[in-house]
Amino acid sequence: MIDEADRGYLLGDGVFDTMRVEAGRPLLFARHLVRLANSCASFGFGVSREALEQAIRTGTEELAGKTGSLRTTVTRGPGPRGLLPPAEPQPTIRTRAAPSGARASASASAIIANVRRNEGSPATSHKTLGYLDNILARQEAADQGAEEAIMLTNAGKVACTTIGNLIVLREEGPSWTPRAGGGVLPGVVRAVLTERGLLEERDLTPGDLHAAPLARSNSLIGIAPLHLKDAGDPP
Repeated sequence: MIDEADRGYLLGDGVFDTMRVEAGRPLLFARHLVRLANSCASFGFGVSREALEQAIRTGTEELAGKTGSLRTTVTRGPGPRGLLPPAEPQPTIRTRAAPSGARASASASAIIANVRRNEGSPATSHKTLGYLDNILARQEAADQGAEEAIMLTNAGKVACTTIGNLIVLREEGPSWTPRAGGGVLPGVVRAVLTERGLLEERDLTPGDLHAAPLARSNSLIGIAPLHLKDAGDPP
């Protein structure tokens, strides 16, 4: 049970990570652990890397050799009324495992959402529990018969999709992805592709999205095709 005074429940004062598990083995485990630990440290949750690792490994056992996903949620824990965090947090760590099948290969349709990413917020560099903007953008896409939404920053630059990083595919040279730090979450798959020279960070505008095929990436879907919805797409 979650404490009714838990700040994650009351204020969204928490972070999370979701990793893919195949045959009981968490993929890119070390990278996920480092990112989650860094987020906890950035917000002063007082959680050790060892505690996170133990929680993730215990959660992985629930899949018993199956393929699926494992979400790890960390909050600052319970606290008194008000916004000021407690001086000595008692963090809450919860995992949730869910079986899943093969990754989808079909291209998803997308719109450019009116809901924006706040590139000035430090929260946009972490997977926080405050996902309301992404939810609203995804609902905007659904209302227009699309499966995904591409979000722009307040400055009008391309940031990401509601569930992952955006990629502009190119036949020659590395593909393009929006620069980190400008409302862009530094995804784990994105980091691997960048380190291998397959992705190049650039400032992208909505016009760039019409010039080449698109894809989105996250740890659950890997790299999946994406296209801008047009009038000819089915509702």
